[in-house]
Amino acid sequence: MKTAGKGLRGPWHFWGFYRTPEERHDKKAIERAIARCGEHVLMLDRLLADRPYLCGDRITLADIPAGTMLYRYYGLEITRPAAPNVDAWYARLRERPAYAAHVMVPFEELKGRLAF
Repeated sequence: MKTAGKGLRGPWHFWGFYRTPEERHDKKAIERAIARCGEHVLMLDRLLADRPYLCGDRITLADIPAGTMLYRYYGLEITRPAAPNVDAWYARLRERPAYAAHVMVPFEELKGRLAF
């Protein structure tokens, strides 16, 4: 979980990319963050090469923090590395009713919005 939190969430830079109005984007920082996030996705892809979930055959607490970041990651128009094992894992997560109800919530109202 520590890796997922620092790896996916840390470099992801969602606030800087999505929440900040485009005219205020730090494009270099966003590019670096997206590239670093891609590196972590590839690390997850290697881990998932021989198992359906991060710790084996069943979903565990380890899948939750990393899995929650995937909804935003896959929902944005960014360049992503090919990660077929992560794609399959994300598909399995999306099939779960709790994931759909609690993670797959719209976030369009956050675009370009720094405050509420």
